[in-house]
Amino acid sequence: MKSTLALSSATLLCLASAFPLSVRQADQVNIVLQTGDGDSAQAFDIDIGKIIPTSQSGGSSGVDASIGTAGVTCQAFKDAAGTTPLDSPFTSANAVFFNQCGANGDATSCVLADAVAIGAYCCAENAAFTATCLANVKSNGGSGSGNVQTVTVQFANDVTGTSGIANIPLDGSSVSLGQAYRNTHLFKDGTLFVTSLQFTGDSTNVACEVLKNEITKVASIADPRADFQTFSKTPLNWETGFTINCTLSHSA
Repeated sequence: MKSTLALSSATLLCLASAFPLSVRQADQVNIVLQTGDGDSAQAFDIDIGKIIPTSQSGGSSGVDASIGTAGVTCQAFKDAAGTTPLDSPFTSANAVFFNQCGANGDATSCVLADAVAIGAYCCAENAAFTATCLANVKSNGGSGSGNVQTVTVQFANDVTGTSGIANIPLDGSSVSLGQAYRNTHLFKDGTLFVTSLQFTGDSTNVACEVLKNEITKVASIADPRADFQTFSKTPLNWETGFTINCTLSHSA
């Protein structure tokens, strides 16, 4: 039996604080979905570690999604089978705004017309997120039928305390930072100020590098050698001209 509520955001916050963590099920996570209809929102629980179609969970249309459970990463999908991710993953620190309607971190700029159809959700503990939730994601390019592997990379602005995560393919292709992190709290008024990056999911034998103008390496992380890097004490705007590429090495 699915549990779905349609309430205002303020009411949802009150309810969340009214029930202590000790009475919540440890194997479930509560998702709050803004509908775009004023301050209206839906709250529903899904099992952790499974791809759950919205026909079972509810939350089939909305403008942004968030959770309050630390240590968990979630992904919305366009389809019920979980083969096509819908924008970026979301965590307790970073909501996801669909259609870029709240790219500045303000859901009040989203309206009902911005709502998108959602086919499924999947949430998993950070270390298991890629293997669990992205197992069915298929490559968009080429004629092959195999799946494309990804790794979850977080950029942060350690001065403001904001951060954002995105799934980066492990095929070595260049991904624009401005595009990949546009729907996160890092993106504001056309800028993407960052100071550090790190892996947040399974990153075994993964190496990533950030290039300026596709030539100059300005940052890199690699598991297990160095899965976190602070590349600047002062926030740098990497919205334009910066790309990230990641590869998976196969140890002998």
